[in-house]
Amino acid sequence: MTDSEVEFKTAVSTDAGIPLAPFFWLGDRQACGHYRMVQPAKALARKHHVQLEVGARSSLPYTLIVAQRSQETEPIEFLKHIKSVRQNGIPKVIYELDDDFWNIQPDNPAYANYTDPIRRARIEEAIRISDAVTVSTEPLANILRQYNENVYVLPNSISKRYLNELTYPYRTGDPGKPYVLGWCGSKTHELDFKMCVSALNTLMKFDPNTRMVFFGTSYSHLLDPAVRGQCRTAPWTNSVHDYMELLSAAQIDVMLAPLNSSKFNESKSNLRILEANSLGIPVVATDFGPYSGGFFDSSPGTMTVAAGDSWIPALTHLSSSPMTRLEMSTAGRSWVEKHFVQENTVDLWKETMLNVLSQ
Repeated sequence: MTDSEVEFKTAVSTDAGIPLAPFFWLGDRQACGHYRMVQPAKALARKHHVQLEVGARSSLPYTLIVAQRSQETEPIEFLKHIKSVRQNGIPKVIYELDDDFWNIQPDNPAYANYTDPIRRARIEEAIRISDAVTVSTEPLANILRQYNENVYVLPNSISKRYLNELTYPYRTGDPGKPYVLGWCGSKTHELDFKMCVSALNTLMKFDPNTRMVFFGTSYSHLLDPAVRGQCRTAPWTNSVHDYMELLSAAQIDVMLAPLNSSKFNESKSNLRILEANSLGIPVVATDFGPYSGGFFDSSPGTMTVAAGDSWIPALTHLSSSPMTRLEMSTAGRSWVEKHFVQENTVDLWKETMLNVLSQ
């Protein structure tokens, strides 16, 4: 692949003339694969005219492999083979990981899978043999540095298309319309959602015009039977774009982002806030980990609740103050546009890859 006969059609190269031609070796086709592989790859191609390919295999020559969550014997053996036959250190290998598999909670359905000693050893071997590692948060980077000191933090971002193409609900409390709360997540978040159950029961009993919309897994069974009729579940989709369209169309007044204080959650990113704020939806979140600041300060479109405190004051305040929701909607959307648009943050991805190629 490094022979002079190979033609790389890319507009970006290192100072030494090594072309940036990455192969994004996709590990999943859901949200993680979208935000950590597909979306940045598309931004690289559009903004910097980089030759690349995304998928399970590549038909184009490449100088860099970005391997997402490789943990099986076959792909790891392939990475080892690539390193043994490469010429002049090319292609380089980056291991991409967006979850802390070392502190996964027992209630997580993936607990048995990722705590299996054999699988854990494969993941750690893949990290060690890679030239670099990319992650979404600094806490996760600190965990992975015990296996590879060359770790880069590339925060999650939102495509500008969602800010440009989707209508966001600047709702100011039209008379007679319900106060709509939303929550999104998988079946791994029961402990998180339980943090706001008591407040939801109180609020929804007091105001029958309050509604709850679940995206993904429904935890309506955790709520009082008297309020379950005020809940609905949106259709499930693995497509991030479809989810964002559903979220925009649902006319959510406030999105909930509860997060229990666990070591595993410390390494999470602020993605739930980014998704909601990009559509102009205010968020009430736990003041912990990714929601407590540190990402260019806290989002002005987010109101935080201290761990252990009641969610009732925040939820009732926003219910009775549509102008506060409007202010948070505008400020949160501007915050995402300023700091977390993929078309801008992709420059950091490009710089990281060029650094790895130059090593």
